[in-house]
Amino acid sequence: MRRKFVAYFWFVGWEAISLGMHIDISLPNYELHIPFGFIRIGWVKVTEAKPINWDLIKHKGFGLLEY
Repeated sequence: MRRKFVAYFWFVGWEAISLGMHIDISLPNYELHIPFGFIRIGWVKVTEAKPINWDLIKHKGFGLLEY
């Protein structure tokens, strides 16, 4: 497992209306929740294996995003 810097918008869905923010201290990152998705800037844990359903969900995000 390693850390990777990311900055992306993730589309949750047309029915999701969420406003707020989230700050993670262990892996410093910041999420800004806006209607229909969120913007994340910071660090994430990256494993060598991609999530099982990666091909189905990868179109929901754009930006500096890697797994």
